[in-house]
Amino acid sequence: MRDYCTGYCLEVPLTIPTNTLTIPFYLLPIQGADVVLGAQWLQTLGPFVSGYTVPSMQFQHNGNFNTLHGSNSSLPTPNTLHQFTRLLHTNAIATCHSITMLPQQTSHILTDPTTVTNEIPNISQLPQT
Repeated sequence: MRDYCTGYCLEVPLTIPTNTLTIPFYLLPIQGADVVLGAQWLQTLGPFVSGYTVPSMQFQHNGNFNTLHGSNSSLPTPNTLHQFTRLLHTNAIATCHSITMLPQQTSHILTDPTTVTNEIPNISQLPQT
């Protein structure tokens, strides 16, 4: 499925703690973010410093020093069935994958003992395809 721009706003005021920026906005059907700072707009800032571990971005605009702070990434948490259903019905899920790792049961019928394991492998130990 392709996403298309559904509109364009030429001058939208975006207020940050030390300044108000007037920037163009493309309206896109995306989920999970209020604003996406595009490369085209970032080029208008000139030099800026970005810290991806924090995450933050520092730049000067109209003589003011500005710092934007993003939210720190957190480890994924399991969804409830209700949350998953809501995401599914609001088209907030692009793809869904499920991997279930179960230990193999020891069997006396098997002739090759190297194929039997009682351990669940670490995901990094799985062969690459």
